[in-house]
Amino acid sequence: MWPFPLGAYYLAYLKVHGYSGEAALRVRGQLEALIPALREGCAGQLPEIYDGETPTVSRGCFAQAWSVGELLRAAEALENNNLLI
Repeated sequence: MWPFPLGAYYLAYLKVHGYSGEAALRVRGQLEALIPALREGCAGQLPEIYDGETPTVSRGCFAQAWSVGELLRAAEALENNNLLI
């Protein structure tokens, strides 16, 4: 699984649900679940891919900029729409 599509998914989820508080909580919860991944491999980075059988095992490049950038884009959307709690 590549983590970089998550940013577009989270933005679409927020839009489809009208940037509601409930949608924001769900996206925020999923973003927070990725925090431990930012501490493995190269601190502050996400890997290129995760093993499909066990998503907690990273593979490939240990620091993929577009993966981190997409998640930051989703976090920014929450912030810009005053949805961060």
